[in-house]
Amino acid sequence: MEEWNLKKGSIRKIRDIVKNVKSSPQRLDVFKKCGEESNVKYTTSLQLDCPTRWNSTYLMLNTTVGYEKAFDKFEDLDGKVVIDFGEDLPCPDDRSKAGV
Repeated sequence: MEEWNLKKGSIRKIRDIVKNVKSSPQRLDVFKKCGEESNVKYTTSLQLDCPTRWNSTYLMLNTTVGYEKAFDKFEDLDGKVVIDFGEDLPCPDDRSKAGV
């Protein structure tokens, strides 16, 4: 049960950062530039899941794997993200707990 709670918390953190990026056209543009600067060659756009549909959660997690370097650069570039998320900012450990 504890393992599931850790996984659930990690998925929530990833969902929140994807939602944050997709919530504003300006933020999405900054994220895309971070991807270009990080040489991310991923063709699928970020997917936000519907928490009641497991397959959409899988698709969200699967697309974030390709953008890992872009997320790292985005977090470095946009200080507001770090302030807003604080401890809830996903880290590589959260990605592994979520199964990605």
